[in-house]
Amino acid sequence: MKFIKLSLIIILFTTLFSCQKDDVVLTGTLKVTYVNHPKVYYFYICPAENTTVQITSDLMLDNMGTLTYELNAGNYVLKGYGENSNDSFSKGFQIKAGEITAFNY
Repeated sequence: MKFIKLSLIIILFTTLFSCQKDDVVLTGTLKVTYVNHPKVYYFYICPAENTTVQITSDLMLDNMGTLTYELNAGNYVLKGYGENSNDSFSKGFQIKAGEITAFNY
């Protein structure tokens, strides 16, 4: 009888403490790459539902012409502008959890 109780206790503790929590990923990555990037070019990100709300400050490309930014899953608009006021664009995109959304220009 003691052997059965001890076995049940061991099985119970093994079951309880062998469980591992799975890490839940809620964010994805935006990666923008410019091949012939201008020296001064700024980006900012807005939610797709309200493009007048800027959720990031001005973001810049690195020396390799790449911008990487992590966002919660959802729909967004990437807006960019350069020194010349005519040099601007707007691009809608979707971030999926655990994935990279990439733009190449």
